[in-house]
Amino acid sequence: MVSDTPQRQSMIVETKHIQHCASSLLKRLIENRRTIELRYEESGRIDPLKSITGRSALDEAIDLAREMVEDTDHLLNESNGVNSSHGIEIDRTSVARTVSVSL
Repeated sequence: MVSDTPQRQSMIVETKHIQHCASSLLKRLIENRRTIELRYEESGRIDPLKSITGRSALDEAIDLAREMVEDTDHLLNESNGVNSSHGIEIDRTSVARTVSVSL
């Protein structure tokens, strides 16, 4: 078992914070997608990106937010010794910057 050093505890707290931010962001993105889809439907317009690619920009953002939640779940499980045979590296600075810019 890995010892609980102050640095490790700090990383766990930071990861939980990032996970909370990513979860909140995911929820808001899903709500916003519903709102925008209703507005397109009410106005009789279509999402130009979705009409070309089959996916809206919000679909892509939702997928990225889901990945961040899954990655932080995995990191927290790793820190608790769950599935410890699999390593994962995340550039925490990039994730934190992405979450903070999105909030």
